[in-house]
Amino acid sequence: MIGKIGLLLCVFGLLTQTVMAQALLNGSRLAGNASTSARFTLGLSKDNGSSYVTSATTADSVRIIGTIQPEPAQLGQPADIYIVARIGTQYFMRNAAGNFVPWSFAIPELVPFRTQQTLTSNFPVDFITAKIPVTGTMLLFLGYKAADGVLTYTPAPHQITINTPPAPVNTTLEQATSMFNTSIAPIVEGICIACHIQGGQASGTGLIYVTSNTANHLTTNFNTLKNFAVSNGRQYILFKASNQISHDGGALLPQGTSSYNAMNSFLQLVEKL
Repeated sequence: MIGKIGLLLCVFGLLTQTVMAQALLNGSRLAGNASTSARFTLGLSKDNGSSYVTSATTADSVRIIGTIQPEPAQLGQPADIYIVARIGTQYFMRNAAGNFVPWSFAIPELVPFRTQQTLTSNFPVDFITAKIPVTGTMLLFLGYKAADGVLTYTPAPHQITINTPPAPVNTTLEQATSMFNTSIAPIVEGICIACHIQGGQASGTGLIYVTSNTANHLTTNFNTLKNFAVSNGRQYILFKASNQISHDGGALLPQGTSSYNAMNSFLQLVEKL
């Protein structure tokens, strides 16, 4: 049975900003839980090892990078390399095919990720390079078995967190909303609403605005114009407003005017929503 697993981390100094979140972990030997001079490092990077972080999202392409610093007498020996991750209460081991598969926590069932690797003073281990598709806190372990056949491992894991990425910002919607509030609302409230209001001359057109006395009138009028544009098209609105299609109100937004151009720009944004 592997020794008691805690959440203790030995942070690998503050030598540089690039290794602040890379952990230096002590090792233990399975046989009698003997002590060892072997050390391990593990770190999560989003820039291929230039810097390290403690969290990422499922949308990030990440590398979890490890190194093994074996006992001096083991340098040059062949060794099997073991990778284990704990997610919640479930353990997973990375097999020779590179897949993380469930592990029962029974040592005889633990399989190596790599076999017969020649140990160097700082043996590199690519724990994983990928997008991690699951969220939550993960505990990461490294181990190796050298010529003596004894498993040397990290009883204290390195901890990382994988989160859901924030919802993407609809910048087009933000631009359209901002433009409506600053440039289009004055046109609506100063010109269009004279007829396009409940009970007004254009109340039968389906383009019905509310007055500025109405709560959330900007949002209401934005959605009204947006939905009308989606249903009828940009050119129809522009042609009507400029009287290129017969408009009872006449050419309220003549072609070439700043108001016409503003409405055209706004409706182009609406087309991208």
